[in-house]
Amino acid sequence: MRAHSFFITLILFLLCLAGKTQDTLNRLYGTYEVETGKTGIVLSDSTIYAVGTSSAFISMSSQAYLIKLDKQGSILWSKFYGGSGVDDAMDMFFDVDSSIYIVCNSYNGPAKGYDVKIIKVDNDGNLQWEKAFGTSEWDVPAKILKCDLGTYMVCGYTYGGTGAMKDGMLFKFTDAGDSLQFSTFGGPTDDIFTDFMMRNTDTLVVCGITTGSNGKTRGWLLEQKISGGTIGDYKFGLAYNHQFNAITKSQFQHYLIGATTDSTAGGDFSMVGKIIERNTKATTLDFILGGSAEEHCTDILCFGGYNYILGNTKSYGYGGFDAVLYQFIDGYWSPRGGTWGTADDDYANSVVTNAIGYFTIFGTSQEMYGVSDLWVINCDTTYMQNTTVSSQLDVNGVQETNPNEFNVRVYPNPFSQGVTVSSPKAIVRICINDCSGKQVGVFENTAQPELSSLANGIYFMTVFVKDAIPLTIRIVKG
Repeated sequence: MRAHSFFITLILFLLCLAGKTQDTLNRLYGTYEVETGKTGIVLSDSTIYAVGTSSAFISMSSQAYLIKLDKQGSILWSKFYGGSGVDDAMDMFFDVDSSIYIVCNSYNGPAKGYDVKIIKVDNDGNLQWEKAFGTSEWDVPAKILKCDLGTYMVCGYTYGGTGAMKDGMLFKFTDAGDSLQFSTFGGPTDDIFTDFMMRNTDTLVVCGITTGSNGKTRGWLLEQKISGGTIGDYKFGLAYNHQFNAITKSQFQHYLIGATTDSTAGGDFSMVGKIIERNTKATTLDFILGGSAEEHCTDILCFGGYNYILGNTKSYGYGGFDAVLYQFIDGYWSPRGGTWGTADDDYANSVVTNAIGYFTIFGTSQEMYGVSDLWVINCDTTYMQNTTVSSQLDVNGVQETNPNEFNVRVYPNPFSQGVTVSSPKAIVRICINDCSGKQVGVFENTAQPELSSLANGIYFMTVFVKDAIPLTIRIVKG
């Protein structure tokens, strides 16, 4: 009882500190095209990095989209990475040397299909290298983590295994972009890895989705040596569809699982918090959370002795899907959480916390005109309700943080000789960088930079407009 009181006192103290060091935040970021948000990180100084995908440049293509925010949510800079095909950012890892690794689902045409693309940048967003990896078939990443000094692992699924179905995939590479290992796991049915964590310095614990003999999906847990060799392979659920979506460690170092199931009455999917004992693999907690309508889990975390599960819900809010964060402890759901959303569909993909107790949620919010933006929610205690969960975001109160707020346009794009930059505000400077980050041109006080000497390829044009945030636009000469 004393320990429980200590935890409550500690959390209240940390949350009081949080109110003095970081602002609450509920904002959208992007251009006038489609942006999505996947994940991010909050540093000790409350700086936020968020990563997602943007389709702002060329029709039927997309690029990885990385933004850096201060603690008030103002954009410090935004960067775009990728080729002329489809590069959808799936996850990121911020290393101790401040390097950022972005893992993308990269599509380069029907002849090859999808690859795993890794993009390495520094903490200012400058490109270090980007490389694509995979088999001759489709290879689709999900998550990335650091597994040893200078080495990293990606999980996901591949069609390049032994059968014609999806197999779980583990891909290992170095900080220089060298491939070390590509392993596949699974049977004759679809098998997918969705998330993983380090159990210790030489062991991964991977969760995912597999298929049972009756055609229902099952939760999948795999213990795997980093150096190679499976320790344990476990399946959960059979009568109903069961999916393991996220994994982390519980406060007692067991496996805390965020799952989705349709085992409830009516067949709607619900979010499930599970604890699986790390030694026996016995399920010590299997608790369904949420409301009466459809809900799907996307992430899970443990902080301050409490467990938190993130997902998307149709149970509350204005309509469609809303982001939802639930808290649960000791085998029961505490009616403590929050939902966020608008009248359209809004999706949460990941949640992180910093040392002072703030939750930062990353996702995608759809606007009334059909486009979507990268969405960042930074929550303090005002977002955590002690009564029935209700929507916290008024549809008319959504703030758009748009780096193209002064309607800068570049045309033609692609181009063969030169371009014209259109802006209602005065253009102060135009800087051109190639894909390596090298500056190849600077033009002062002109809307028609001379670009005829550039070789064919992809470039990034940063337009400095009076009284506006600098805007970086991807341009293609060819």
